[in-house]
Amino acid sequence: MSRFFLQQDPEIQQFLLQISVLRKINPALVIALTGNPAAQQILDVISQKGLFIQAIDEQRTWYRVHHLFRDFLQSKFKLLQPDAYQQMHSKAAEWFKQQRYLMEAIYHAQQAEDQQLILSLLNSVCRELILEGRHYTFLELVKQIPDSVLVQNPNLLYDIIWTLVLTHQVTLANHYLQLWHSVDQHETLLQHEDQLGLAPLIAVLEDKLDVAYTFAQQNLAQLASTAYFARAPLIGIVGLYHICLGQMSEARKLLLQTRIIYLQGHNLYGVAMVDCIDALCDYLLGDLTLAAEKFAQVGQSEEYRKLGLDDDNKAAIMNILSSFKADLYYEMNQMSQVESALMDFKGGDHLAMPDMVVVGYILQMRLATLHQDQAAIQVCLHQAHTRSSQWSLPRLAQTIQAYAQQASPLSALADTEQAVFQPYLNFTHLLRGDDLMLVRQQIFMGQAEQAKEYLSQQLAFFRIYPLRFARVQILFALALYQLKQHEQAFDALQQALETLMPTQAVRVILDEDPLIWDMLNGLSQYLSRQKQKHTVVLLEYIQQLQKLNQAESSVEALIGSSGLEALSKREIQILEKLSRGCTDAEISESIFCPSIQ
Repeated sequence: MSRFFLQQDPEIQQFLLQISVLRKINPALVIALTGNPAAQQILDVISQKGLFIQAIDEQRTWYRVHHLFRDFLQSKFKLLQPDAYQQMHSKAAEWFKQQRYLMEAIYHAQQAEDQQLILSLLNSVCRELILEGRHYTFLELVKQIPDSVLVQNPNLLYDIIWTLVLTHQVTLANHYLQLWHSVDQHETLLQHEDQLGLAPLIAVLEDKLDVAYTFAQQNLAQLASTAYFARAPLIGIVGLYHICLGQMSEARKLLLQTRIIYLQGHNLYGVAMVDCIDALCDYLLGDLTLAAEKFAQVGQSEEYRKLGLDDDNKAAIMNILSSFKADLYYEMNQMSQVESALMDFKGGDHLAMPDMVVVGYILQMRLATLHQDQAAIQVCLHQAHTRSSQWSLPRLAQTIQAYAQQASPLSALADTEQAVFQPYLNFTHLLRGDDLMLVRQQIFMGQAEQAKEYLSQQLAFFRIYPLRFARVQILFALALYQLKQHEQAFDALQQALETLMPTQAVRVILDEDPLIWDMLNGLSQYLSRQKQKHTVVLLEYIQQLQKLNQAESSVEALIGSSGLEALSKREIQILEKLSRGCTDAEISESIFCPSIQ
């Protein structure tokens, strides 16, 4: 390369040094850099001779210097003519800026160490990068900018914090948030409209939706109606909190407002997020068919295409939908659809809403448990603990650990405590009922009376959500059954089944403690004795559930057959009942007598 370079005329040598700063070459660009109107002819001659420069399109519009030759030329140029080297990068940055190749312009501005041009370009492109989901690209571009410069650029600083929120980097987001409060030098930042959106968003990421709701309420009152980028997330946060309070009508009004604002702001991902939560609302209200239709429509309409939908950002939209959509299919027992939706989950890395992350990992754990895949269970546990530590999200690790322990019939149960009623539940509680695991333990550890008291409070509060109501009602029935109040237990179980029947939800039953099947057998006999016409449909529904359970048990038996002799289902049932303190007579009656009959 050195010999070839030295063989060229001085004019060609200087030409090669000047164009070496470019990652891709265009004749018009080269003319702007070198001032040589014969740039096209020179490029053609060098290219045709195969001398380290190749055209990269058929029209010979763009060229590329071989990377080794370019490295050689750049090193020589930077060493011998440092001022000219920076000047070429500055000219390239200006040319790319004028042609709207902003990422190339930023690269050359960085090489030229032109701080003002870098900031100008980043301010032009930052929001576009965020809306396109190119979060790590954006963070890589801004990581070298000093804090003292960032505080002079509030729009850029806000977008950095927002991007850190989206990528779960809470500690760093809080660091930059403190810059907003540097009132000794930058009082004007505190009046900036974007500042009002930061604290609520970070509170959401920190798994403090109630705190985020308070901040959002306060800050919305101070924002102008035209502050689309800041207002929409705050209204959405208020809407989410109303859902968790069971105030669905108010929540849906707020979601509609949020969607309109996102459309006005041309925010593709914001619209997708609102549509995802809207489908989730129908799911919570028990209309699983409508919810499935809505999930399927997100990212498919002409409205999305007008907002700039393409193959790249569609993957990000599917990521937003992944866990809540998978949860819907899981409740309907459509396991292939669950696995398909979770393909887009990607470990929850880009989901700013903690409940989306926790639900995704719960489903991964449930699938691994159903498949009796110990390796997958351990992988899920490891990933959950790692993410929990990285993102300061302790609830994630705690919840997945609890599910892993629950999956083993021989696992030691933790010391139970009295559950404390709260008139607020997060989305994981509403969807998966993980807050009821402690209550379930109480029922089978001699504390059924305390569990019954807590569950009666829950029943009074969340009747608006059928699946949540049914889940609580089933546990209430189990508590009554353990207290030997069989007739009341059957009445409670009947109410739960009548609530579930129209919804197509079945995992609420299939995932429950095995004692539920004893109760369903008892309820069938109880209903048969009544000989009432309206119970026929309910009896058929119970039979369908029993068939599903038998089919699942058969699959589990096949999976469990390996080189080691697995425990039979009856042996596992005996061990479970022993762990609950059942007597020999009770075990014999519940397990052996039905098979004899």
